[in-house]
Amino acid sequence: MKINWSNFTPQEFELFCAVLLEENSFRNILWHGESGGDRGRDLTATKQTAHLSSLSEESVWLIQCRRYTAKPPTKSEIHDWLVSCNEHKPDYCLLVVTNTLTSDTKDWLEQERKEFRFKIFVWEAIDLSREIVKRKRVLAPRFPQLYSTGTSVEFYGISQSDYQFGCNEFDEVGLYAYNCADENEAREKISDFLDFLKANDPFI
Repeated sequence: MKINWSNFTPQEFELFCAVLLEENSFRNILWHGESGGDRGRDLTATKQTAHLSSLSEESVWLIQCRRYTAKPPTKSEIHDWLVSCNEHKPDYCLLVVTNTLTSDTKDWLEQERKEFRFKIFVWEAIDLSREIVKRKRVLAPRFPQLYSTGTSVEFYGISQSDYQFGCNEFDEVGLYAYNCADENEAREKISDFLDFLKANDPFI
């Protein structure tokens, strides 16, 4: 799924990330970037983790949102951000980027994780795409530019003499069965189509 991130201002992207955090059960979400000078944090949030039925723990998260429309962030940029994170003493840090870190940067980051007391996570393009597909009903009213790419939506279809199924990235699956002897035959054909989707779409 290809998103034209240039349709977002940096501030809109930060608010988009805040909505994703809320949808993933984060709480106490604060936006720090509107007036600038966020000191390495665009958003802060907390998340409750239940270890046992009567034992839970609240962790502090620091989130940096980077709407890159060209190259991904460099090692130097990521390192400077991590150093800034130390000041706030979070439990977790999350870097959200609209493209994909290079393999070299990912290998470096694995070593860098050992140098900091907090845990480091990265959301990349593929992670954002999964969220956008999964949470369309929440995101579309607030961020319609996500679903207005100006290009045709990829269509998956199977058409035979007795049935036709169709599905695209955003709409419900359309099922059209003809000349089925009974419900079991129709279910079998639906199962065949879902197997086809799973083989051709990485987000299913």
